[in-house]
Amino acid sequence: MPKHAILEQETLNFCVPNFYEGEFNAVLCGVVKLQSLFEKIKNFKLSPNSYSFVITNGGEILTPMKDNSLKPQIQENFKELYLNKNNTKILNIGSNFISFSEIKYLNWFVGAGVDNEKEIDNLLNDISKNAALLLCGFLVLSLLANFLHNFMYNKINARKKEYEILLMHKAKMSEIGELLSGINHQFIQPVNSLRLITTTINALKKDGHLSDEKLEVMLKNQEKSIMLLGDTIEIFRNFYKTNENISKFSIKRSIKNLLTLMHTELSRANVGVVLEEFEDRNISQVENIIQQILLILIHNAKDAVVEKFKDDFKSRVISISVKFDEKYCYIKVSEFGC
Repeated sequence: MPKHAILEQETLNFCVPNFYEGEFNAVLCGVVKLQSLFEKIKNFKLSPNSYSFVITNGGEILTPMKDNSLKPQIQENFKELYLNKNNTKILNIGSNFISFSEIKYLNWFVGAGVDNEKEIDNLLNDISKNAALLLCGFLVLSLLANFLHNFMYNKINARKKEYEILLMHKAKMSEIGELLSGINHQFIQPVNSLRLITTTINALKKDGHLSDEKLEVMLKNQEKSIMLLGDTIEIFRNFYKTNENISKFSIKRSIKNLLTLMHTELSRANVGVVLEEFEDRNISQVENIIQQILLILIHNAKDAVVEKFKDDFKSRVISISVKFDEKYCYIKVSEFGC
């Protein structure tokens, strides 16, 4: 009805047959406010590119549609579908896919459609946005993981360096303990010599037997003892220098200075060291590092010969040889121990 007499608005007047035990029994007639019905249908929760409508069996769409150009196409195609009594209640119009569901006893149908093209475009847009977000997330996670990796790597390296410094310090303290006894021995000999020369000079002077020639010889001997003390101190000082700059030095002098420091330790173990003759050269390197390495090699060699030749002292010999080529200097420490 275009305008109900009492409700004063558009209405739908309809009658619904009622059956009891399979037989027609009565008719229920009523009036529905058209606006109210449309409002309820509009509240269907559909995707953005979907739409719904109510259509009669005569192909008249009762509810409003946004796409006015699509409405007559649906009506025309539905009319043909209904007249052909096709059980398939599906229409394809362009990119639109529409399905129908019958409202029992009213000869009405509820239609629901979707524009596949727009839906696919929206889906692709959503996929692109999600892909971009995932890529950004991945990049952020990669940067974070890289930062954490670098942070932990630097921290572990710092700890490792601290640990290495502690080990080096401990090793040096151990070496100092072992070499101090050698230094002590090196000091005692020239000090005793100086004491003896001084005592002799005093005794000869008291007896009146101190001639100029004897005094000169004794003073020269004192000078040698003092030089020996000075050399020992210098060797010891150079061995524990913390300077790690590369410099030129005599390899023969460096090895001999090291053997001087180790003399007492090797003597106590009855171990002899033979430095094979070679033409001395100046090499470029950090001298105290070379001496530290040689110290460890000679220590190991000493322990090896002592263990193998427990009773044969004469066989406790370590050989050191030095060779050169155009680029390198080769130092070889060898023994016949275990």
